[in-house]
Amino acid sequence: MGIIVAAVLATVMTQVIGGTAPDFSMSVATPELWLLPAFVLLGGLLGVLGVGLNAGLMWTSALAARINARLSYLFPALVGLVVGALFIVMPLSVTGGEHVVTSLASHGAGLKMLLLLAVLRYLTMVTSYSTGTPGGIFAPMLALSMCAGLAFGGVLEGVLPHGTMAPLAFGMAAMGGLFSASVRAPVVGVALTLELTGSYTMVMPLIVTCVTANMAAEWIGGRPIYDQLLEKTLKQAGIDPEAKGRDSVGLA
Repeated sequence: MGIIVAAVLATVMTQVIGGTAPDFSMSVATPELWLLPAFVLLGGLLGVLGVGLNAGLMWTSALAARINARLSYLFPALVGLVVGALFIVMPLSVTGGEHVVTSLASHGAGLKMLLLLAVLRYLTMVTSYSTGTPGGIFAPMLALSMCAGLAFGGVLEGVLPHGTMAPLAFGMAAMGGLFSASVRAPVVGVALTLELTGSYTMVMPLIVTCVTANMAAEWIGGRPIYDQLLEKTLKQAGIDPEAKGRDSVGLA
């Protein structure tokens, strides 16, 4: 009940302040049904990427903790130095990611640039989060997935007959797919992507991509990133994450 009330009030205030337009307004024609197997393949790849992203976040956080225990502020300083240099040389490889998503959706990029951006955004995302700075992983995850999805679409565009598909459709599907693989919430991944982009022509491809990504992540043993982060926080606080208290039922 509390979550429902909070979500309603947050939605009302968001629309009062920012209007009702989607945050990342995008539009593509409804992909042909024969392209759905390509979205299945994309979902499988995103499942692997999502598990790898979660593993990178946890491993880098542990590495940062070990370094900070010996030399305080060394790890954040090094990350800040690298991120600052990248901001000058290649701005799309850093920052939260909102501008990256809209820029790539509007102007696109070459396949080599997209692959380079995907690698750099993966590295800057896991290292920046591990420094403990308040940035989160949601927006950077969207930017990483857009790079990966557009690169996947670019490869298919070079293989399939000209004009049969739009790489942006795969970029949009990847936004929901990577979220589903990392957070393990495919329904939320579909709903979030549709709300963020306003492109309801992507319902079927999104469902296929998100479900496949979630299944692939589960099949290779991936766990939800927020579960892992919660367990880490509890252990740092000296609380056994395996201990389970009494469930509270009803309003009592």
